[in-house]
Amino acid sequence: IIIADVGIAKEVLGQPQLLSNGNYEAVYQLVIENIGTVDLANLSLIEDLSAHFGPNLTSVGGLTITSGPADPGSSIDLNSAWDGTALVEMIDQASTTSLMIGDSFTVQFTVEVDLDATGTSGPLENQVVTSGDAIDENGDPILDSTGTPITADDESDSGTDANGDNPNDQGDNGTSDDATPLLIPDIAIAKEAGIAVPNGDNWDVTFTLLIENTGTVTLDSLSVVDDIATEFGNAFLTTSGVTVQNFAGTGTAPTANGAWAGDTSLNMVVGGSLDVGDSYEVVFTVTLDPDGIDSVSQGLENQAVTTGNGVNPDGTPMTDDSGNPVVADDESDNGTDPNGENGEDNSDGVYGNDPTPILIADIALAKSLVGAPSLLSNGNYRVTFQLVVENTGSVDLANLSLLEDLSAHFGPGFVEAGGLAITVPPSGLGSTVTLDSDWDGSG
Repeated sequence: IIIADVGIAKEVLGQPQLLSNGNYEAVYQLVIENIGTVDLANLSLIEDLSAHFGPNLTSVGGLTITSGPADPGSSIDLNSAWDGTALVEMIDQASTTSLMIGDSFTVQFTVEVDLDATGTSGPLENQVVTSGDAIDENGDPILDSTGTPITADDESDSGTDANGDNPNDQGDNGTSDDATPLLIPDIAIAKEAGIAVPNGDNWDVTFTLLIENTGTVTLDSLSVVDDIATEFGNAFLTTSGVTVQNFAGTGTAPTANGAWAGDTSLNMVVGGSLDVGDSYEVVFTVTLDPDGIDSVSQGLENQAVTTGNGVNPDGTPMTDDSGNPVVADDESDNGTDPNGENGEDNSDGVYGNDPTPILIADIALAKSLVGAPSLLSNGNYRVTFQLVVENTGSVDLANLSLLEDLSAHFGPGFVEAGGLAITVPPSGLGSTVTLDSDWDGSG
């Protein structure tokens, strides 16, 4: 009974790994088996990753046979030049290859993908095609009644069983030729600070967080944590107006957690789920005093953290080998694009995680009389003034100015001014102040 048949199964081994550049690396495994009643020769294994992944494909490598065929009559040689793009044949066609009845072999390779190469993420799935020619016990081609060689071919099924339907696999659609999904839970967040608005001696800053599902699976159990009270320390006064807005996608928008305004360590959102590519914004206002209760100003910056649990295509929770939920998480990057570097990098080797600076330019000046005025022999009085100038904001200041027009204030009572000197210089190593020796308080 001449039945030329071959089966192939394809799966992703383990959980894809996040790289420092923001891409993901996944290891694929192929199991190829001769499931017919005749031997096969002239094997082919076509893996055209660029056709399936498009611009999301970054690189491939590590093509190797991890478990060779057991029958001594079988012979497989891989194509070391395979790149999944220009060269899609994984088996060396210049070699003599064969796969005996019931024999099988296993191949692995590594793929690097950029999930948001097109600006947003989407599902990624893939199939491999294998084929071979039927041969008799002498190694000669077996022909049909028309004299045409009998061949076997198969598209890969998602899973590990080359001779079945893999019904328990997440890529299963009830057939033996289901594409293999690349299941990557991923989430990204960007944080932007608005312009600081004076509020008495304090400042109001409105923040916008943009959260996006940048993976290939749905996310639920959403959380956004931004503990500004802890991060801003004594510069923090109050927060208000937390809202969720601009939900875009096919999932379910979360709602704002009103209790967060009283306890910023809480999750800012309640409920919701994000399908692939869905996004939403969280907006809130913070009142700050950069020099706080200790009257010492400081640079202020802040990050938020978002998480979501991966959901399998069949709606069940994604779990790791230990049965724990597979969680996607991200620290916010300064800007408006959750997917990119937003034009900057703090050179820490981690993609898209720069804190958001709070830019409050503020300066304060105090003036006092030093000692008592002294009577001069000509009947005039000499008075010594002291000025204390402080940067009370959250950013450095340059191009300083200090105007003292005594003649305008004192009129004809003003005689002269002098002795201008810095009595206490700035303590910061980066600070420098030079007084104008020509200052006379008048012209």
